[in-house]
Amino acid sequence: MLYMTACQEPASPLLWSQHCFCCHPWEHQVCGEAVRAKLEEEAGLEQAQCCYPVYARRVLEPPDERLEAQIQSHLQNYWVHQDIIADEGPKLRCTAGADVHGSGCVIDMKDGDVRGCDESHACPDFDCSYMRAFVKTVRTIQRINPLPDVKIVMNAGDLTMDYTGEIPVFTRTGTRWTNTVALPFEWQLDPFQCQSKMMIATRASENAPWERRAAKLSWRGSISNCRIPGCRIAAAADGDAQAWETCGRLQEGQARDCTWNMSTWLKMPRGRLVWLSRFNAAIDAKFVLHPKLKMDEDLEQFLQNEGLIAEHREVRWDAFFKYHIAIDGDSAPDRLYWQLFMGSVVIIQESVWQEIIGVIGPLEPFVHFVPVRYDLSDLSEKVAWLQQNDVEARQIALRGVAFAQQHLTCDGILYYVDRLLRAVAARTQSTSSEA
Repeated sequence: MLYMTACQEPASPLLWSQHCFCCHPWEHQVCGEAVRAKLEEEAGLEQAQCCYPVYARRVLEPPDERLEAQIQSHLQNYWVHQDIIADEGPKLRCTAGADVHGSGCVIDMKDGDVRGCDESHACPDFDCSYMRAFVKTVRTIQRINPLPDVKIVMNAGDLTMDYTGEIPVFTRTGTRWTNTVALPFEWQLDPFQCQSKMMIATRASENAPWERRAAKLSWRGSISNCRIPGCRIAAAADGDAQAWETCGRLQEGQARDCTWNMSTWLKMPRGRLVWLSRFNAAIDAKFVLHPKLKMDEDLEQFLQNEGLIAEHREVRWDAFFKYHIAIDGDSAPDRLYWQLFMGSVVIIQESVWQEIIGVIGPLEPFVHFVPVRYDLSDLSEKVAWLQQNDVEARQIALRGVAFAQQHLTCDGILYYVDRLLRAVAARTQSTSSEA
């Protein structure tokens, strides 16, 4: 928190370098992408250490034994040869979203540098910003704490749902059934975006004392849920293994249904959340319309009539509610990683998606967050419990903040990627002839 305080003032005596550009990312947005690219291209060890001072210090200390054990567990099936990655990696095909496919992208870390792949190969139908953000992160690590030479295969799309091949694929979001290694979200990998989101969440928390927060769950979001045909979320929430797999594992030739109409909307978790607010005054959940996400006109008119559509709301206003929820959208909810900084209780939905948060730190239910079933059938009960146990609710919120400050800062995320890649290098053989 000392670093966050220092960065609030450009002339602060707490800043030890005049080149701390990423302390104030919003001041450089007006300069355009060309200036930002120049800063990133010319950034050396001094700026890297300035942007990530805690990480730069932490790599000089012995590794965190708990984190090392969790990473090894996460990588338990990861044993591969470098030449197989180089030869077979580019041939891989992954579903990256609705009607969007990507090819395997080999990321080569060698001699203290990193090289991505041809974007037209990795991202033929979508923007390759995630791959760029990852390469930027690895380059920062290479400047501060050079990595062993290693190659990995990445799906540069937003998610991976259908890949079960032999070569593990690095991805932003995989499922319980994919042979994937989970990485942080794009905004966590970009130093400008990460510092900005952390600052917004931290300041919002500071401006909203617990006593001024309403004892309600508040949520605003889009209709980004898609579902696999045949998914029965209630059966999955009851622990039916086959139902879970049906809800999270794409079969060959199968695609997710992203249709929102009067017949489908209550089969989606976000639809159920918003409809609950119609009957429970302690839940204030509304959809925010998005130009790229369309619903049927009948459904939109119905939701408008019921008062279940609202305007976009700035994050700072979220802090004035005691309870937040992290609920699946198109994939795993990235807002969870800044919600925990807000000083409110975070309710986390069960999910089919892989999460790195349990690898990064020991996140425990009813200690750092409150769990809720996949179908949200116990959400009203959990909110009522929080209202009736305000002292304990506040303690859960405070422990959530402490967890976030210890594990989920920009420095913490960089440290996780560092340790993950070193563990991967140790599990990767240099030639296929090696035993």
